[in-house]
Amino acid sequence: MEDEQRQQAIETIKALFSPDAEDQATATFGHCIINRARREVGNWRREPTEVLVRAAELCRETEEELRTMRAKGASWLPKSLRDF
Repeated sequence: MEDEQRQQAIETIKALFSPDAEDQATATFGHCIINRARREVGNWRREPTEVLVRAAELCRETEEELRTMRAKGASWLPKSLRDF
């Protein structure tokens, strides 16, 4: 039952707002929708290992960017956070 529900959800997402769509606007909406669903439903500790490892890498990169920016007196978002 869960596999069927999962497949149906994937098909709906692909048909409406696929995060890997060729159209940039559609892909952006798709990513935003997936991220919103994660925030509403999820517990980030249950993400797949590869997602957690990448998130940890991004945390380290962002921390380094923030330190560099603070040292320069900059106040804008670091590059790694501009993609959201």
